[in-house]
Amino acid sequence: MLAISRKPSGIATSGPEPFLLVCRRFFKAAMHFPSLWSSLVIDHDQKPQRGEKRPTLLAKTLAYLERSRCYPLSVYLGLAADATMDTMDDFYDCGIAIIGDRGRHMARWRSLEMYLDNTWVEHVLNDFGWPTPILSNITIIKLPSFSQELRIDLTFAFADAKIETLDISLSSDCQFSESFSFSIRVLTILESHDHWSMFALSRFSNLQGLTLGRFIDAEFKVNPREWPQVVLPRLIILDIRTPGWNGVLSHAQLPSLRLLILASDPNVPQWDENMTITLLCDLTRHTEHIRALFLTGLESPEAEEWQCFFSSLHNLSFCRIEECEVDFASLLARHWLCPILYRFEVDDEIWERPLAAEAWASNRDTCLKEMDGLRPLMRDLGFLVSCFI
Repeated sequence: MLAISRKPSGIATSGPEPFLLVCRRFFKAAMHFPSLWSSLVIDHDQKPQRGEKRPTLLAKTLAYLERSRCYPLSVYLGLAADATMDTMDDFYDCGIAIIGDRGRHMARWRSLEMYLDNTWVEHVLNDFGWPTPILSNITIIKLPSFSQELRIDLTFAFADAKIETLDISLSSDCQFSESFSFSIRVLTILESHDHWSMFALSRFSNLQGLTLGRFIDAEFKVNPREWPQVVLPRLIILDIRTPGWNGVLSHAQLPSLRLLILASDPNVPQWDENMTITLLCDLTRHTEHIRALFLTGLESPEAEEWQCFFSSLHNLSFCRIEECEVDFASLLARHWLCPILYRFEVDDEIWERPLAAEAWASNRDTCLKEMDGLRPLMRDLGFLVSCFI
């Protein structure tokens, strides 16, 4: 069977054209499966191999739109920063095509992924105004070569869509309508320039999963009285990739938080010891109801600095630790920390705490019921769920 390569989001980058060249039977079969033609990749960064003749991007886009019939579309848009005027004109023509007459094709959009490497693409996004009733996933990635701060106004664009997942670089210049913000269930902030952008975060009141990625200006200072008060009443999973978010979390309200993930990301600066300590202090405000904790790739601070944090995890039931240089096993051996955590995993090795077994038994049914409720959301976030006891 033909393997179709895909981008990280799952959008196919190499289409089913090879099927057409096998034989007449394969040709007819490919033409009868509109789903094979439902991934539209409008990317001028792809170069044809030497000696290869490829149809123009517009011709290919129109062919895909015709062959996909009424099937929901996954759209990928990318334009190199050094694109020529002819390339930009071709890109613009493809943009008009995928929208269609009076938004006919835009109504079929199921997911949208945009790689911002050219200011022109940003303007295109701000011009989307036709109905997108089945659009549920949006990814807007700002590439390193795109040096400007992201300015996106989604006050009117996608106003009727029920977006469930959004991956975006957040800044104070990003605008979201109330209906758009309320529909988001899973939000990934790929990067943020300053704490002021958290004013926008407070509008996503229906969030259940939140990932905090790179924080650009770690030296940003603001008067504590002016910190944005972020209230996320339904947030269940919080995934933090850098400790630069400590100030925001100190003024947040997360009454439904059940799973906390602290993970080092190779794409962002390493966890600074002092900032990590500050973050842990801020997180103790939200640990009352946390049932599960995942720690990955952390190198600092020392185990003793984590003691105050773990002492606040009174309801922690599941703990998984991977590739951390901190000696968490010795820390959690202290029976008075995390009183109902009787088993935890460190790099595939299971540790038991017999003195906590009785406390766990009395809370077992409640804990398991809450963790079962986390599984569907974790799958949507791309996490494995087999690690639960």
